[in-house]
Amino acid sequence: MKSVWLPCILFLTLAPAIGFASSVKGQLFGDYYTPTDSKLNSPTQAAETLWIQADTGEAEAGVKGFLSGSFTQINDSNIPGYRRDRSILKLDEGYVEYVDKGFQVRMGKKVILWGRADTLNPTDFHTGVDLSILNSEFSFMRNAGTGVELILRPFRDQLYCRKKVKKQCLEWEEVDAHSSWTFDAVFTPIPATSKILSGYLPVPSGVTVLDQKTPEISLDNSEASLKVGYGGNQWDFSVSGFNGFEHHPLFFETNRVIVGLNPIVQVTPKYYSIAAVGADGSFNTQGFVFNAEASVVQPYSTAAGLQVIPPKHFNGVLGVDREIFENFHVTLQGILYYYPDVDERAKLADPITEAIKRINYQLARSQKQYQYGSTLHLLFDDPDVRSRFDIFGSYFFNTEDGYFQPKYTFKWTGSLHTSIGAQIFYGPTSSTYGAIRDISSGFLEIKYFF
Repeated sequence: MKSVWLPCILFLTLAPAIGFASSVKGQLFGDYYTPTDSKLNSPTQAAETLWIQADTGEAEAGVKGFLSGSFTQINDSNIPGYRRDRSILKLDEGYVEYVDKGFQVRMGKKVILWGRADTLNPTDFHTGVDLSILNSEFSFMRNAGTGVELILRPFRDQLYCRKKVKKQCLEWEEVDAHSSWTFDAVFTPIPATSKILSGYLPVPSGVTVLDQKTPEISLDNSEASLKVGYGGNQWDFSVSGFNGFEHHPLFFETNRVIVGLNPIVQVTPKYYSIAAVGADGSFNTQGFVFNAEASVVQPYSTAAGLQVIPPKHFNGVLGVDREIFENFHVTLQGILYYYPDVDERAKLADPITEAIKRINYQLARSQKQYQYGSTLHLLFDDPDVRSRFDIFGSYFFNTEDGYFQPKYTFKWTGSLHTSIGAQIFYGPTSSTYGAIRDISSGFLEIKYFF
């Protein structure tokens, strides 16, 4: 019965927006994920999803609205820590926007994705991710925060030649033109949240993992950020600053009692505060697009919390994209995670606290002082061709773990697509990807666009 009334709530929620919308579209899709490990008999996931988007259309100035939501019915799932069958009603985005000359303000829930890197973005300070739902498109797993975004791109006067004779301008006109500068400020009183795969982690005996805790809504827990960018001829560069939460929760001890000689400990996945600065830029020359993106993140928490979360770190991505031939793109990236204060041999005196720290370091990819890797993305997508190929892989050399997703899509019609592929996680169980290698699956997706 629940699976019937939840989609009705989705329609009722979106109905007012649909009534005023000039554009309504959506997707209805089903997926089936089967584990690559033959020892696991049940499907990793079998689900159906309805996604609807409504907006008031593009306008040069004035008020606009945007709303999107989804309903997912998971019929079967073997992901530890989550129910085998469950219904999920989600407001993906919902905001109003006012646009005027060089000025833009958005209020509501909006995915704000900073950075130029492919998939792994060091300056992605604003979004969370729901890892409890499998999907071959990462955008469907992103979670947004709720707040206010102000974008300012000043205008400046520029001379325009209205009449030219033999390369000589006879009549000039003063016109408005966008400045090369862009200012983007974000205030988020309700931060984005994530769901982690805690059921795959090496939790020691005597430790119980409680339900995940989200930050209370308050002014003290609000996030603030600012990005300043400059665009030149075939190049751009920006710097950013952020103060708020790390949107991927880690384990914190919340209770401990001694029964006999043994401690009984409860831990809670919680979000912790960070301050961060970032920079990104791109340069386009002779068909190559070079991207660079980096951030420095400083966590701050209670004294007890600081000893189990990763210390200050640097994340950097350097990449190049090239269209080899029409509609076929190749993107190659190098990745570096650097934790200057991580000592791989140091251990905390309390064994349970040490175990919690090791789990958090595994989640945050901070087991070693340096972790370096690369990604390769091959994409062929021609609107005039029925077949679409999308292959993405990442590998970290010194931890020997990685992720690989090949996907082939056949477009039966403009509205009906079928995809087959796989999501493969591999590496030692002590590594970040290797810890969830049991979730590796082949998948079949059927999508109908309307």
